[in-house]
Amino acid sequence: MYQVTSDYPPGMVVVVTGELTRYVQFHQCLNRLRVPAGSDLVWAAGGSVSRNINRGLTRVLQEPTAQWAWMMGDDHTFHPDIILDLLRHRVDCVVPVCAIRTPPFETCLLRNGKNVPLRDLPETGLYKLTGDETYGDAGMLLSRKAIIATGPPWQDGPKSGTWTVEDRIFVEKLRAAGFDVHIDIDTVLGHITPCEILPGRVRPTFRFAKKTYHADAA
Repeated sequence: MYQVTSDYPPGMVVVVTGELTRYVQFHQCLNRLRVPAGSDLVWAAGGSVSRNINRGLTRVLQEPTAQWAWMMGDDHTFHPDIILDLLRHRVDCVVPVCAIRTPPFETCLLRNGKNVPLRDLPETGLYKLTGDETYGDAGMLLSRKAIIATGPPWQDGPKSGTWTVEDRIFVEKLRAAGFDVHIDIDTVLGHITPCEILPGRVRPTFRFAKKTYHADAA
């Protein structure tokens, strides 16, 4: 992690992991990450995601110069300037575009309980979540103001910090406190997933007009 001169205040990168970290690509990205001068890193490790987030954000508030927190798990990849890109919007809560870890790899944006494909989002700009939408907290940049207003505790173990709810409880808490949640369409976050490839045979299919022809058809 490199400190650079910028127009932005210092903050803290909150890394949330298990006691054993996972992917080397994440560490490579973290090593190259550029942050405003005076920023720091806190590593919150343990078996509970929500407890780790609470510990990390508590540490942020203990540092009076930290004006933002960037929450990150160890199953992601990112550009070295991702924090600077998110800070340029100067909003209280913004997340990058991220895909879920399972096929068909739609975005982490949920609309009426269903993940939204990237094609249904604008091509560029800052997108504000509407009343029927929620999002995960991977790569979320929070202002100190938003952190103070929503906790502690920020996440409730039985309700948030688990894959099945996509962290929507925390997003709902932010919005209930009066904060808009934005997606930076121009900033992306990689999501790493183990993948098993099995061989199989599939007949090539060609479609012409309204008829379907298979490659082995006479």
